[in-house]
Amino acid sequence: RRVLFRSISLYIRSKLTISHQSLNLIRSKLIKLGISKHLITEYFDREEIDELEPAYQSIVRKWERWSGLEPTARRQKAYQFLVRRGFSYTIAKQAVEKCVEG
Repeated sequence: RRVLFRSISLYIRSKLTISHQSLNLIRSKLIKLGISKHLITEYFDREEIDELEPAYQSIVRKWERWSGLEPTARRQKAYQFLVRRGFSYTIAKQAVEKCVEG
């Protein structure tokens, strides 16, 4: 069980830092890999995971690409992009605000 938790931890950390994926997307991928929902829930209950940084990292390059858009259209595109990738609206809003602040 301890080894499995370590494997789950490494998988989640790599998806957060390299692929900048949301926790919802990671959860569904773990289930598809055959990890039990109970074990996944137990892991997420034990670990404190910040989802803001992966959201910010996934939007920062797109943010520059959308620089020609009006500010409201740019924000809307960013919100939609992040929510489609599985981030909650709250996290998406925080990531977009971080982009706006620079």
